[in-house]
Amino acid sequence: SDKTGTLTRNKMEFMKCSVGERAYGNGYTEAQIQNAKRNGTVLQPDDGAPLPGADPSFPFKDGRLLADLQGDSDQASRARELLTLLAVCHTVVPEEDEDDPNADVIYQAASPDEGALVAAAKNLGFYFHTRNPSDIQVREDGQDRTYQILNVLEFTSDRKRMSVITRTPEGKIKLYCKGADNMVMARLRSGQDALIQATNKHLEQFASDGLRTLTLASTELDEETYEKWSHVFHEASVAIVDRERKLEEAGELIETNLELIGTTAIEDKL
Repeated sequence: SDKTGTLTRNKMEFMKCSVGERAYGNGYTEAQIQNAKRNGTVLQPDDGAPLPGADPSFPFKDGRLLADLQGDSDQASRARELLTLLAVCHTVVPEEDEDDPNADVIYQAASPDEGALVAAAKNLGFYFHTRNPSDIQVREDGQDRTYQILNVLEFTSDRKRMSVITRTPEGKIKLYCKGADNMVMARLRSGQDALIQATNKHLEQFASDGLRTLTLASTELDEETYEKWSHVFHEASVAIVDRERKLEEAGELIETNLELIGTTAIEDKL
């Protein structure tokens, strides 16, 4: 059962998301179906066909997101940034299927939500398949791309967010952050008012559909800023006294000036 005592199947499904000012996902959640029954409303059939290349059981069937990934518009680069974040910002371990070495990897995740997000990225063309001690590999458009993992700022009940700092295949240092909306929104750079307003509307809509949401953001770090901060983080990580508090304070220093990307919305199947 979950924290409220409700019995759940612990089956998490990626249903909806938003990128920039646009929301995606046209399937109905169990909460929407129950509400419609109670109100005597007839739901229009959700006409989404399985996405090309995705697992047929993948419940997200909005082809507009795949279409918006194409090209070099702001929306395309933001959509790529969202899927890169889902493929990179986690602690999931991929394991090969011992019975079938040619099969896709099986994800071992600390929580079902995290596994569902990494699986969603895979179904949408950003396939995380290898974790080494210092880097991960993500297959995009048939090409393996290596992201060096510099630091992981772990999720805690106080932080309500996690971040990964990575060196991208292009050599940039990027911080990817996902977490509770209030925690991520408080760390955004100024000047994103219209985007924040649209995102808050999406979050309200997803919550009313009975979905669990996360807000996603990123920022690019310059070498000098990162170098200075990494010393602070290292000191915190080896501290014998107050280690957790020092790590939290180190996180606060670097998780700033974030660029809002969008949100994810997962259904906890009851």
